[in-house]
Amino acid sequence: MMCSVIGLVGCSDELGPERFETTRVAGRVHVAGRPVTRGWLEFAPVDGTRGNLRSARIGPDGSFDVDGVPVGRCALKLVDVGLRPSGDANFDRFLFLVEQVAALRRTVKPGGPPLVIDLRDEAIALARSRAPR
Repeated sequence: MMCSVIGLVGCSDELGPERFETTRVAGRVHVAGRPVTRGWLEFAPVDGTRGNLRSARIGPDGSFDVDGVPVGRCALKLVDVGLRPSGDANFDRFLFLVEQVAALRRTVKPGGPPLVIDLRDEAIALARSRAPR
């Protein structure tokens, strides 16, 4: 009995909430200059960054603002942004690429500049990176 109490006391110093650096991130999400008017932007720590997933609501003007984002590399994911297929082959391919933007990565820094995400530019960059050479 005495050994287990001592063991628990020794372990209690090592247990507890893990601390990691976080910051506030604000910015805008748009498509070729037109705001994405709804949905969420998620920040998930990757590549050794420690922290918790954070979500930011996208406002009607495309803006977002969120506290507690882990400092370091984060994967960004768009959720429920309301972009729908139109029947236009080029636009529908663009939408497919936007869905793939979940692979989008950014380095979050404390006090960094506003984060501006243009889905058109991201889709073009992704298409170019996947094109045969």
